[in-house]
Amino acid sequence: MSRWRWSEPLDAGSNRVKMNEHEQNEPDDPQLPVELADQLKALYGQPLFVPPRTDELVLAKAREHLRHPGRSRRISRFPRWLAAAATVALCAWLGSSWLPSRRPKFAAREDLNHDGRVDILDAFVLARRLAEGSASSPLCDINGDGAVDQKDIDAIAARAVKLDKGGG
Repeated sequence: MSRWRWSEPLDAGSNRVKMNEHEQNEPDDPQLPVELADQLKALYGQPLFVPPRTDELVLAKAREHLRHPGRSRRISRFPRWLAAAATVALCAWLGSSWLPSRRPKFAAREDLNHDGRVDILDAFVLARRLAEGSASSPLCDINGDGAVDQKDIDAIAARAVKLDKGGG
């Protein structure tokens, strides 16, 4: 017979249940009410018979495992937040290297609206700045003659409509 049995009442007038053989009965431990024990018995039906040899082997393995808790858990001591941070950093690096950049790495001096192309819109930006009087920056001197004027607008427009020579 297995050592795992349903608890029985201490005496006929008691509403408490004594513990199973495998449990130690301490005087201050609370006891299971009889009504609850009956409900649990009805809920789980007949107890499963476990041969004493199997029971002893399981308990021995559990005690052995609990005696050396550090051996099997050394790998899990690696901080999980560090692994998560490394994963996020790797994803960010891969995303930045594989996805095309929206901004060109080297912007042309004539690209005044910073859209990555030199086109007629850049000439229009310089013409507007010149008309407003805000084109005094040396960066707006496209042709390098020391003055920001219509010649710089013409230089940008000429570059915008210039066709690249197709090679081969």
